[in-house]
Amino acid sequence: MSEQERVFERFVDEALEYVKRISSKEEALDEDLERYVQRHLLRADDYDSFVVLQGKTRNQSRVHFGNVSAGMYSLIKKRRIKGKVVPLLSDNALRGMVNHQLRVLSKKLGIGDPKCGLFDEKGQRFDCGKCLRCGIMGFLNPNTGENVVHKLAIRSFLTTSAEIITEYHNSPDAVKGTIFAPREVERERKERAAVLYVTEYIAPGGEFPLQIVFRGMAPGEMGVALMQMGLAWHYLGLGRHKNGSFTTWTQNPEDWTLTYIPIEGGEIKQEVYTYKSGLVNIINTLKNIAYIAMQKKLFREYEAYKPERPSAKERSRK
Repeated sequence: MSEQERVFERFVDEALEYVKRISSKEEALDEDLERYVQRHLLRADDYDSFVVLQGKTRNQSRVHFGNVSAGMYSLIKKRRIKGKVVPLLSDNALRGMVNHQLRVLSKKLGIGDPKCGLFDEKGQRFDCGKCLRCGIMGFLNPNTGENVVHKLAIRSFLTTSAEIITEYHNSPDAVKGTIFAPREVERERKERAAVLYVTEYIAPGGEFPLQIVFRGMAPGEMGVALMQMGLAWHYLGLGRHKNGSFTTWTQNPEDWTLTYIPIEGGEIKQEVYTYKSGLVNIINTLKNIAYIAMQKKLFREYEAYKPERPSAKERSRK
């Protein structure tokens, strides 16, 4: 790929120079903030490109994924595929941790409603539609009817290498309020011996292919998403006790590629960046943009796009 073809890399560098140059949100023009920092007006049809980060994540520590019943609390689903039991990394688990971290960051930056993500007395979750989580990951507010599709998609694929560890635990009394599946064991005279609990883990070193798609996002938004995904998956971890640490593009950049797909006049072109051709520099630059934008308070609250609907008279004329 020649220097003239590296459009996305030049655009990211341009965005970094912009956020370094301005000192405050008041000084910046709206169109520049939309282009370089954050597309705060949410509309599903407003995108001109995709950025696809594709590779594989490895669990560096063991990861608890529920019990033998593979119930609703499982991080990793156990399924039989072609006669073999295969663990599948849950997309919802990955998204859930990122959702949480984006909400935490929004509260620190004073963006959105502090009650976003909490459940009301009817059991419905409240999505404010203004914070970083709602803007990047999409939201649905049943009370107002407002909803927006996600800008960031996270997809996991069939594992290439993973080993299941099964552990058995005994307890004199049944344990309640856990995700373990109890099995009572009795002696010959019907005397109660113990309650057996089975737990399952993925052994360290499992490999799980992932695809992360950024749709119509400004460099600042992409940087925030990259920062929070890395924090959630690698440092905070996944699992009931957050003991599962997964690698990202920071720990193993050689496992990842970044593809920029602009959409211009129906024609689709691609720029592919690898570990040896600019991937690390682009990711670091995107995170720097986000960090500087946060320091200068350039991020704004998201707004749901509300197109003007034709009146009944206008519809009748047609």
